[in-house]
Amino acid sequence: MTKKKQPYWIALGLFLFLAYVFMAAQPVPLELLVKARWISSLESRGDEAAEAIPPAGSGQYLIPFRLGQRFGYVDSAGRFTVNRIQEAYISLSPGAWTEYQALPETLEIKNPRNETIKTIASPSGYPVFLDGLCYLAGGDQSSLTALDENGDSTWTYFFEAPLTSIDAASGLILAGLLDGTIELISGKGETLYTFDPGGSRIPCIFNCAIAEDGSKIALISGLDEQRFLFLERSGDTYRVAYHENLGEGYRRPVQLRFIDSGRRVAFERPGGLGIFDTVKRESVTLALGGDIYAIDNEGGGDFFFVITGDENKKNLVAVQYPDRIFIEAPFKSNAAFFARRGDQLYIGGGQSLIAFDLRSN
Repeated sequence: MTKKKQPYWIALGLFLFLAYVFMAAQPVPLELLVKARWISSLESRGDEAAEAIPPAGSGQYLIPFRLGQRFGYVDSAGRFTVNRIQEAYISLSPGAWTEYQALPETLEIKNPRNETIKTIASPSGYPVFLDGLCYLAGGDQSSLTALDENGDSTWTYFFEAPLTSIDAASGLILAGLLDGTIELISGKGETLYTFDPGGSRIPCIFNCAIAEDGSKIALISGLDEQRFLFLERSGDTYRVAYHENLGEGYRRPVQLRFIDSGRRVAFERPGGLGIFDTVKRESVTLALGGDIYAIDNEGGGDFFFVITGDENKKNLVAVQYPDRIFIEAPFKSNAAFFARRGDQLYIGGGQSLIAFDLRSN
């Protein structure tokens, strides 16, 4: 074995161990069958020819990934259409990506097959991909400009304070601001709803999320106390249906997302992970060591996954709802990647990506 190939085989061994932990862990309260599908090294493979990847609608799809200094797209068979070392800033989404300098003269927007789909000359900000569309966030983070298919501006919305977080779904854009307020705007740039949660000595929105159907909003706000709030649509507005004090909290962006088809919200909180059931209006806390690096983007069925850890070590945790940890699989890596697509799980660490098939009874 040459010294050059050694890192790949170390990563490969770690992932094979991870696969073994998944498949051999017994007993568990839920019958979860996990089968490794493939392992792909980011170092040994470059961009595949786009023609080699079956087209959309063929049962194949492309997963965007960021792992350490690498980024790109991989299909469900483990083939890369983009696999690159990051050399500047990047914006990456399921449908488009771009790499750009701090003060870009032009922006070249590409699709997951590495084809240029639009070029934006003299952009007025930095690219943001939301709900399948492309926007430009102003250089001072206080504005958002919508772009059409040709890259031309259709409208610009000005916020009262700099953006700290943003999300979009169902034709709606949800913005969290440095002054502690959230603003909901339409796909035409119209103000639909504004809200100041208050209740904290220092106002700020540390993350916000909107459910896929646009009917629910979740957010983490403020310091001393930091708070989790859940809002639900009521006619033409939204009302606070639940709130919870989280203690001292974090002075950085936190993980927050709707999972399980919008029934639950998973969010980072001091000491672990919070899981809020939007139907039962109940919140539980999982005690997890280390920071949270990734949360299952679907969280469907009876279980979901989360990656925790520190700078050098990560831990993949499987949770059975509402709060039972039934599998833990530690691995060594400076970075981690996680994505889920139905019954397929994609995990990254070191210089490798691995895919699993999931089955439960």
